[in-house]
Amino acid sequence: MNAKINYQLSDKDRLFLSGYFGRDVFNFKSADTGFKFRIPWGNATAVLRWNHLFSDKLFVNTSIIFSDYNFAFNAKQESFSFNIFSGIRDYNAKIDFSWFPIITHNVKFGVNYTYHRFTPTSAEVQVRIQQNLIWVE
Repeated sequence: MNAKINYQLSDKDRLFLSGYFGRDVFNFKSADTGFKFRIPWGNATAVLRWNHLFSDKLFVNTSIIFSDYNFAFNAKQESFSFNIFSGIRDYNAKIDFSWFPIITHNVKFGVNYTYHRFTPTSAEVQVRIQQNLIWVE
């Protein structure tokens, strides 16, 4: 799913909001063996951008960006289950200037900060052991 909204605050200011959300899942189940697994993955992102014109030769874009990607694998058979998860979450802020001193020159400069949060792999295993007790008298 995609969405985009823009709003003109004034002759020199515009605000843009856009987003994307996508998830997919692959499932498998064997009736013969009771084995089943599930693989979900997806990405979500959102961007808020403010564009300001200082003059016809200088403008700036200020953006705040969020991105979240994850992947998982879940498997189960009778009393055994196995789960893994990986993900990357980013928070980003940036300011980009474009300056046109003359018609044949374009100078770009700015600042960018990104905070990455990695979950390389987290794993979980569960085994349930059942014991049969026999009473002898």
